Amino acid sequence: MTSSSSCVEDIPSRAARADIVVDGRVRARHAGSSAVWYKQQSFEATIQPSMLSYFNVTFRARRVLKGWLQRDRDDAGYIPVVVGPFSHQEDRVNCVPAVVVGARYVMFLSGNGSTAVSSSGGGSRTAQPPATSTLFFQLSGFPAAYTSETASLARQYSCNGCSK
Repeated sequence: MTSSSSCVEDIPSRAARADIVVDGRVRARHAGSSAVWYKQQSFEATIQPSMLSYFNVTFRARRVLKGWLQRDRDDAGYIPVVVGPFSHQEDRVNCVPAVVVGARYVMFLSGNGSTAVSSSGGGSRTAQPPATSTLFFQLSGFPAAYTSETASLARQYSCNGCSK
């Protein structure tokens, strides 16, 4: 990663800045009506339109390293959350990362989550009980591919009980 990019910093910086740090897997990509097209004149001549398509993903946390996420009803795990935005290819100009469905990442999230609103007419992609609402989180930093080293580093700099 280049040092000239303002959106990709080291893991300790991302962990310290994030409200929530989790490790888990990307389960699904939300395309179609939830995709966001970014148009910028300086971009259009050099980048294909498909590379400018931003989307959100469903992310299933395995472990919370910092902050708090809601557990599912049987307390066996965490409820899936929607995270975004992402791009098909890393976009360092607009600070939008790329992810692979099925891959495991350490995610750096901001906020406490807002209720995700489905704008598509097709309804929900997964059957969930009505009492469970899907939360949307924005990224506070690029995700890191999961390794024991990245998780350990993120946990070390997460300071769960500290005030900001």
